[in-house]
Amino acid sequence: MIHTKNRKRRARHAHWTNHFDNAILDLMNGSLPEIIHKGMVQTTPLTNIVKRENEFDIEIAVPGLSKEQITIKVEQDQLIISSDQESKLAEGESYSKNEFNYNKFERKFNLGENIDQEHIAAKCEHGLLKITLKIKEKEDTTIKVDIQ
Repeated sequence: MIHTKNRKRRARHAHWTNHFDNAILDLMNGSLPEIIHKGMVQTTPLTNIVKRENEFDIEIAVPGLSKEQITIKVEQDQLIISSDQESKLAEGESYSKNEFNYNKFERKFNLGENIDQEHIAAKCEHGLLKITLKIKEKEDTTIKVDIQ
């Protein structure tokens, strides 16, 4: 009988251990909010960054937002993209499933010294915001020394 009780304890312990192991794996592969709320709504737009020879293109998924609802600014060598819109559900409406909500978000990107902050271009169409960052041309730092 003691053996059976130990087996049951092990089975419960093994079950608990599997949950703990899964939480550790989730933490390593995701973020803390995803662990706490598995069904949490995606509130930060997904982003692609494409490097080209003389520029970077940042593509941000912003379904349902127009260009007027998005703010782009540069502060202290950081590109900041944000939106602060209220949800537009009518009275009495509610989501039966809600997997994304990009109405309120903020994304920050460090620009560094090689980005030309004066020539940043942005375009928003079909739910995709595309920001083009030009890379500064390298200045010639050669100094000619005259011989006396």
